[in-house]
Amino acid sequence: MIQHARDLTGIERCARLTMLHLLGCDAVDIKAISRLTSLDSLVINDSGLTSLDGMDDLPLIQFNINRNLVTDLTPLLGLRNVQNLDTIGNPLTVESYEEVLPELRGRGMYITASERSEWELTLRMQAAGLPFICYHNHDALRLASPGFRLTERPNFGHSAVTEDELREALDEDPQRVYQLFERKDQLW
Repeated sequence: MIQHARDLTGIERCARLTMLHLLGCDAVDIKAISRLTSLDSLVINDSGLTSLDGMDDLPLIQFNINRNLVTDLTPLLGLRNVQNLDTIGNPLTVESYEEVLPELRGRGMYITASERSEWELTLRMQAAGLPFICYHNHDALRLASPGFRLTERPNFGHSAVTEDELREALDEDPQRVYQLFERKDQLW
C-alpha cells in the first residue's frame, strides 16, 4: 500500500504486483500503473487521479477509484475482467453516469456509485471551479478535496455537511464551500 505519495516514479519496477492500493496520492498516472500486467486489484482513493486512459491491458478484477477527479469512464468499456467497480465521489460526466455505468452493470459488473444528489452536487462544485467532491459516509454527506491541493492528509478530515447547507452555499456564494470544508466538527 502506498499512502500519501506525491509521486509514483519507478512504480513499474513492481511488475509482479497483483494488488495495489494508493491512498491520498497526487498526480496519479494510470499509464505508469498499466505496466503492472499482473495487477488484478487496484484501489486509488482520495487521490489526484483524473484520467483512466491507457489502462486497456490491465487484467483487473477489482477496481476502486473513490474520491478522485475522474470524469470519463469510457476507458472501462474495454476491460473485460472487472467484476467490482467503485466510483463514489467522482465528478463523472453525464454520459459516464447515465450511459457507461448502466452498460457496465448490464454486463454483470457490481458497481458502487454516487447517488444522483451527491453526484449532481459534485458536478456543481466542479463547474464553479471548486476543488471539492462530496459523498455519503457514516450517515452524513462529506466534503473532500482529492490529492494534496488543500490538505496534507487527503483521506482524512472530511467534514460533514447537510445537503441543504451545501446547496445554499453553491446558490449564494460558491466560495463559502471552503468554509464548510474547513469545519472541524464531525470529521471522518
